[in-house]
Amino acid sequence: MFILKVIHWFIAIMIWISSLLVPKRYLPFAMTLQILVMISWLVTGRCVLWDIQKNVDPTFKVGNDTSAEMLGFDRPTWLLITHTMIYMNTIMLGYRMNKLHEILLFVLLYMCINGKYLHNGDDDMSKY
Repeated sequence: MFILKVIHWFIAIMIWISSLLVPKRYLPFAMTLQILVMISWLVTGRCVLWDIQKNVDPTFKVGNDTSAEMLGFDRPTWLLITHTMIYMNTIMLGYRMNKLHEILLFVLLYMCINGKYLHNGDDDMSKY
């Protein structure tokens, strides 16, 4: 379904670079989205939007929807780049909101609870 793909890509772009795109008055929205997505990865261990897309369209192939596949990048390298972008974006949002210390603590706690650098949304395609 096209609308789900648009929503998914909007969220992906927001969690990668919203600190560069979002005006100051929308920073709370961007930070809320960032934190909710990261918490969803911890709670579910997967990407909820990909699960929804698979339920709506059984022919949907998660592996073909990854940014690495679409852009032709080496997947392990691209995962390190995008996950670093996610963490840096979260920290920059915190900085722009004058909440740097709290957000640094959140990111450190997230990594400790997650137990690894890569988030659980797209770390392993075999779970989809």
